[in-house]
Amino acid sequence: MLFPALALGAAVTSAIFLYVQFMNSPRLLWNDAIHDRNSHLYAGLCLAMDVRIGDFGHLLPDLDSFRTWPPLHGLLAGLCLWLGGEDERWAVIPSLIGWVGSALFAFLLARRMSPRNGSIAGLLAALFVLVSPAHRLYATDVMLESLGACLTLACLYFYVAATQEQTPTAFRRLASALTLLFFHKYNYWLLIAIGLSADHICSNRNTFVPWIKNRLKGWSRRAWFIRQIRHPLTYLILPLLVLIAAISLTGGTDVNLFGNRVEVRSSANLVTIAYVLFLIRLAPWYWRAGRASMRSFDARVRMMISWHVWPVAIWFLWPHRLYSFLWTTSPASNGGEFPKHDLLGGYSFYWASMAQDYHMGPMSALLVIGFLLVAAWAGYRGHLRPGATGLLWFVGIAFLLTVHHPNRKSRFLHSWIPAVWVGAGVGAGVLTPVWRGRKYTVGAVCYSAAVGALAVSHLPGLAAPARAVVGEIHRSGRSILDVTDAYLPDLADCRRAAVFSNLPMKSLTQWTYLKRYRRAQRLDTDIKGFDPLASDNQSCFDRWVAATECDTILYVEFAPGTTFHAFVPNCENLSQYGKMMKSQTRFSFVRYRTLPEHGCTVTVWKRGIE
Repeated sequence: MLFPALALGAAVTSAIFLYVQFMNSPRLLWNDAIHDRNSHLYAGLCLAMDVRIGDFGHLLPDLDSFRTWPPLHGLLAGLCLWLGGEDERWAVIPSLIGWVGSALFAFLLARRMSPRNGSIAGLLAALFVLVSPAHRLYATDVMLESLGACLTLACLYFYVAATQEQTPTAFRRLASALTLLFFHKYNYWLLIAIGLSADHICSNRNTFVPWIKNRLKGWSRRAWFIRQIRHPLTYLILPLLVLIAAISLTGGTDVNLFGNRVEVRSSANLVTIAYVLFLIRLAPWYWRAGRASMRSFDARVRMMISWHVWPVAIWFLWPHRLYSFLWTTSPASNGGEFPKHDLLGGYSFYWASMAQDYHMGPMSALLVIGFLLVAAWAGYRGHLRPGATGLLWFVGIAFLLTVHHPNRKSRFLHSWIPAVWVGAGVGAGVLTPVWRGRKYTVGAVCYSAAVGALAVSHLPGLAAPARAVVGEIHRSGRSILDVTDAYLPDLADCRRAAVFSNLPMKSLTQWTYLKRYRRAQRLDTDIKGFDPLASDNQSCFDRWVAATECDTILYVEFAPGTTFHAFVPNCENLSQYGKMMKSQTRFSFVRYRTLPEHGCTVTVWKRGIE
């Protein structure tokens, strides 16, 4: 227990150090008007505020808002915010705990994989986590990365443990870890699912191949096809699938329904309907034979079905969830703001990210890759402990899918790079000899000295400042909260307000307003039917301004080239809000404020002023 306690103690000490640093200047975290951290904080703050003020009318809609991102992080952040009195500084605690957990699971996983020197391998893997500049930076952020890395390592650890122990309890732990990861972020789960499935199938190919052959031997394709043709649900499911494919390929269309023009732009609800019909189609078979088949399965398989397959299947029944999963995990639909399709560009980008953001320098990254290759060779030769090749499969698949994905961001390394460090720790442990008595050789001394020097050279990273050069976090001396603090007093006496901007800063405006005034009534931040890509939204705006119950409207504009301005694709025409407000007559101009140090202007209109 000494070495696990040492790894945990170092992680907790480092976490306290990082949190103290963060608390010295917490506002600098909020340096971007459109960053995802605003959305994550807003999601958690809504849940905390719903419970705090008893606004249960908003609770279900707020839970329903977890679509692109599943609810686990939002629930944890909401709990921390509720305990901390809605103080946004508490929202980083799930990330901090995830970072500590990443270091601990890196140690435990490397030790369980290693054929020898497991404690050395584990301590080295944990050290790489603790000194990584980007991992230290995200440890005090309101993002999904740190907890995602922790849960990814937990899945790998429980997979290796289940492979070695082969008990139902071990498989229940694995299934639970996979379920938590799924409800944290779909992309992370998909990488793990593909990697572990590939390893399990390859490791048990002598069992899988005969099983598949036996299943296919008694299967009549003709009889199966005739049954599908005769089943009435087939004629509901197939047209739905064709319509979903058409909407996905064409971007939607307009349908004339009973004389009314209906816009069909999303297939989200159609995907859910098709999924429900599919389950209804399976229900008779499950009732007749499926339940008996499941009872005949091995207890380990039943654990995986009960603790992982069923929760995921039930989750997809919630409207929009299956569609969001497919959209998030598909590179065709989720290509990012600036998709890049050059085949080799991903390699150079992620090498720079790996060397500068996730390691203490290029030499550190090269040493890690070298030790990982040693571990891969040991795995190929069968020298690692059972289940260890699952990590190697996972790293290889995650690497290929990441570098070839059109959406490139440094933080996309975050969830799986700790597995690389675990592999490097295992490789170092394989090279380091086991010392017995006074027997030693020149080679043994050199190997041990090299590993020791590597560890010592990284120790200064435990006290180094967190940073990310290639990534999108740049904590400069200015905070976007200075802008929100400047305009929030204008909303103090309003009954209902709208805040528009030439940037898509909906989540930022919402969480700062909710924190300041703790009102059940949320801000209006966009207009239904307003198309940021369209050059003319005047008619849509006129209908809204004539019917709105808002009594105060703000327009926040950031000048191009200034501190907080950013070019966001598909949002080029948000500036129409400001132009159209100047031409309307229902609201009266109140004031115009300039914040030259932030390159920002705020215009206020109110209704009912004579």
